[in-house]
Amino acid sequence: MTRYGLIKKDSSPIEAYFSKESSFLLNNLILVAAAFAVFWGTMYPLISETFTGTKVNVGAPYFDKVMAPILLVLIVLMGICPLIAWKKAVFEKFMKNTLWPLAMGVATAIILFAIGVKGIYAIIGLSATSFMFGTHLLEFARGISARRKATKENVLKAAFKLTIKNQRRYGGYIVHIGIAVIAVGVISSHTYSTEVLKTVDAGNSIKTGDYSLKFNELTEHTKNGNGIVVADIDVTYKGKDIGKIKPEKIFYETWPEPSTEVAIKTNWSQDLYVVLSSWENKDKVTFMVKVNPFVSWIWMGGIIMVIGTAFALIGGRPTTSRYQINKGISRVGG
Repeated sequence: MTRYGLIKKDSSPIEAYFSKESSFLLNNLILVAAAFAVFWGTMYPLISETFTGTKVNVGAPYFDKVMAPILLVLIVLMGICPLIAWKKAVFEKFMKNTLWPLAMGVATAIILFAIGVKGIYAIIGLSATSFMFGTHLLEFARGISARRKATKENVLKAAFKLTIKNQRRYGGYIVHIGIAVIAVGVISSHTYSTEVLKTVDAGNSIKTGDYSLKFNELTEHTKNGNGIVVADIDVTYKGKDIGKIKPEKIFYETWPEPSTEVAIKTNWSQDLYVVLSSWENKDKVTFMVKVNPFVSWIWMGGIIMVIGTAFALIGGRPTTSRYQINKGISRVGG
């Protein structure tokens, strides 16, 4: 109750719809909408079974159609929010601040079209992410420039001092940059993944994208009482040998269905997944090969978010509200 009293006493109404406060409120509403969409998709099978007697499963298409627009709006809002002033923003000044990040987003769309990237919705998402990323780069650049003018420090020292003295603010910006990296990974891996299902004889190859996979042999052995079937495959990427992968099927004594062990090769731009699907004999095997671009970016973005969060929390200083100050003054005066 004490904390609630402080919030109640210190709160003030939003003065203008076009302000940073309003953007924060809208951001919270979008997050609530996302949480409700996930909740509804998760609970709908149980709700439908309760009221109709038929269990209707909600799969990936529902979440793709519902969450994709929510994510897009959230990314755009994260790009706009740092450029809006507190209390009441001036539209002309906002548009002036938006010029360079917006140009970066448009340039990204033009480049993607020029190099033959397909998928209009993915291009819109990647361009919006570029806009958001550009906004935060601009905020860092402006802060460093202002500090250098005031202190005459070099770029590195000014950047370090700026972030140390404003850890909450720039820690939040780092979190947003991590979200941008994750968005690139999610959009790219979802839209531009390729999948091949092919049967090959020993000594032959499967080609997909920049990869070539040569199937050598199929072997079988026993480990801890379980039968294991292993395919030996040589992998080349852009004509360069990058080693072997060995997808497996494990047959457990206590389980009727075999377990599939996916073989993975990863680099900064894409992941290769190879599944041992089936076989007629040891020299004729069917593989499923899938290439997912920018999956590693999802992991990198998560790491950046953790770093930004830790940076903001470590530098967080408790602030004294106007209510607390006035209360302290009245006590001293009384």
